[in-house]
Amino acid sequence: MRCLLDTQILIWWFDSSPKLSSEFKDFIESSDDKFVSVISFWEIMIKMKLGKLRLKKSIDFILGHMEFKILDVNLEHVLAIGELPNIHKDPFDRMLIAQTMVEDLILLTADRKIKKYFRD
Repeated sequence: MRCLLDTQILIWWFDSSPKLSSEFKDFIESSDDKFVSVISFWEIMIKMKLGKLRLKKSIDFILGHMEFKILDVNLEHVLAIGELPNIHKDPFDRMLIAQTMVEDLILLTADRKIKKYFRD
């Protein structure tokens, strides 16, 4: 299995938050390829700068102790955004959704709006 953690799941993972369910923890630990998008770090940095987010661990700590691969943004990801229905307005989440679809990943998220993109 190959998965992409959304920003909130990444934060909960490194904060050892009780909000991260054991189901998510088990899924992450058992996945063959685990990814975090560069978009998540962009979102974190912006929200920290605006004072909307405080992390228990520093970005340097997270990057130094991460067992996840970084997924960069490419043109195919950007173009895929144009194919998405307008269910979710957040540009960070829309990019994560597009990356998930293009790269054939499972997006780990607690966001109900995002989950609507993956219902059959």
